[in-house]
Amino acid sequence: MDRRQFVGRALAAGIALPSLGLAAHAQQPDWSALDYDTVLDEVLSEMEVVAAQKLEMIGGADFVSDYRSVLDLKKMKADFPAPPLTPERIAEISARKYGDVPVAERPAYAWPAADRAPDYSHLAVLPLKSPAFTLSAGVLRLLAQRNAFDLTKTGRPVIVFGLRGCRIADGQLSHPWAKEHALEVGNPSHLSSSCVVGLWRTADDHITLYRASTVPAVAHMYMSLAERGVGASLLPTGLYNYSVGTHLAGKPKSIQRGALRIASGYVVLRTAKDLAYDPYADTTAWTRGEAHNIHAGGVADVFSCAGCQVMPGGYTGEGRRRSTGQWSTFQAAAGLVGADGAFLASDAKPSFLYMLLTGQEAALAFHGGPAFDNGYFRLRPGSTGADVADLQKRLIKDHPGAVPGLTADGGFGLRTTFATLIDREKQTGEYTSPVVAI
Repeated sequence: MDRRQFVGRALAAGIALPSLGLAAHAQQPDWSALDYDTVLDEVLSEMEVVAAQKLEMIGGADFVSDYRSVLDLKKMKADFPAPPLTPERIAEISARKYGDVPVAERPAYAWPAADRAPDYSHLAVLPLKSPAFTLSAGVLRLLAQRNAFDLTKTGRPVIVFGLRGCRIADGQLSHPWAKEHALEVGNPSHLSSSCVVGLWRTADDHITLYRASTVPAVAHMYMSLAERGVGASLLPTGLYNYSVGTHLAGKPKSIQRGALRIASGYVVLRTAKDLAYDPYADTTAWTRGEAHNIHAGGVADVFSCAGCQVMPGGYTGEGRRRSTGQWSTFQAAAGLVGADGAFLASDAKPSFLYMLLTGQEAALAFHGGPAFDNGYFRLRPGSTGADVADLQKRLIKDHPGAVPGLTADGGFGLRTTFATLIDREKQTGEYTSPVVAI
């Protein structure tokens, strides 16, 4: 497997991207800042869903040996192979503490090279002029248009967005509401928060930003390898629906009220034997995802996340009823906290839109130029409209019966995502990415 970290197309053009996260063997983080009880709760929460409900998958993952996992095209519903979570088994999983492994024996983690990473490989034809760029509502609106994202279907005055592989240029943990913000493209990291999550207030086009992570943390990935990748996974870029709710509701020591809970079926990438989400590898597979929420992730430099979207902060007080850090500021700005300081009650209706893209795409949109202007039109999870319907018609024609229930309804959902991956495998021999260039 290729273990090179993402450096972007910019490197080929002679532009050095800032390093937002170093390889595990290149630095010694403060592992004491990581709460392994929370890590265990976050990993077990997904394992419990899989074990109890036998996670349904369309085009499910079939691990044909200890070292190879593939999408099984012969059966379109499968039970993910997860053993019962007995007390003994939980104790074994809990003992897998990445920070306690001697450095010389610690398995390395890595972000795939740009031409292999599912969220970046489609950008190889678009040269990046500079990693520095200015984020504005105009850039976000252009990206939404070019990805066929309908941002009008929300009951909230703000749209949540994430930029994977990106940082606030001045190194701050957050930026207050403003029309523009200076950002830089960088390397996603499974150790240190190396992404940006923000709120876009559409009434006046002001934006507020927070240092964040949109990828799983290495501690969770390492613990999840005990169950062949169940417990941590990578959410691909796209547009997702979220509702107000509670994260880890069944875990009293880790419960997070006033969080955002993902509210629709979606696909994720899992790694079963190593610490890299490389879709070209023999040990990765795309499956249905569960509970990729937006919540507090502890400290920025050694964040805690099994694949959710997190920012620095936590909870304190009796019953963990008061939030802290940048997460608390985000909650207030998003309207998740009332005037009395109480968290909003859970709402079953999807009420927030979350647009997840890459910092590289935002930089390309800012700098523009003929290559971007003429060559950046994409469909991916969450896209809607006539172009999606045309794609679905082609997928149904080219792969009849491959994904039962797939229709040309114009919505890029769970079935269309799996059909797109099947189509990619037929064309390239690999289940590379759910992003489609049109």
